[in-house]
Amino acid sequence: MYKPGRIRSDRWRDIALICLDEARTMPAIAKALGVDAGSIQSLIRSMRREDLLDEVETDARGVALKLTRRGRAELKKHDSAGGAEALLTTGERLVFVIDEGRGVASATLAELAADPSFRWAARIDGPVRWIASFGSADATAADRAANVLAEAGARAVVGRSDAFFDAAALARFAEQLGARGQRLRLNRG
Repeated sequence: MYKPGRIRSDRWRDIALICLDEARTMPAIAKALGVDAGSIQSLIRSMRREDLLDEVETDARGVALKLTRRGRAELKKHDSAGGAEALLTTGERLVFVIDEGRGVASATLAELAADPSFRWAARIDGPVRWIASFGSADATAADRAANVLAEAGARAVVGRSDAFFDAAALARFAEQLGARGQRLRLNRG
């Protein structure tokens, strides 16, 4: 997920949307998210430091926060990625299952789904038949899934997402590579 400045939490977008049209107090933001106010306090401070949120005058008790002009721009930048970053966060651990004509047994798929780090899977038409996501915090979960698949006779490759591009960003990236006379080099590790 795109994160502005030094923001590291994926929840920044949720808070930005809550504060987009009307000023909200921290307890109101927490209630809208279904969390305790203390659990978002640090993120709110970071968003204020990054000029994404600002205090505004309201009739509410306590400090009310509203999305700033910069916050709106960062939200627009995030949403321009077409939602891919909401599905795949930077650093996301992915398992690609390659079709070698054997298929994947239902028991194997159920075992993958039971892993606490499992986020989602997509069935694909082509040589890569499945992509499964295991979040960014647990590299061993993706390795575990690859081992389960290998034991079941499937071929699996583990990877990690590291960048997302909309059409304009991909064109800029290609231009930068071309200006340096480079080709896209794929990491082999």
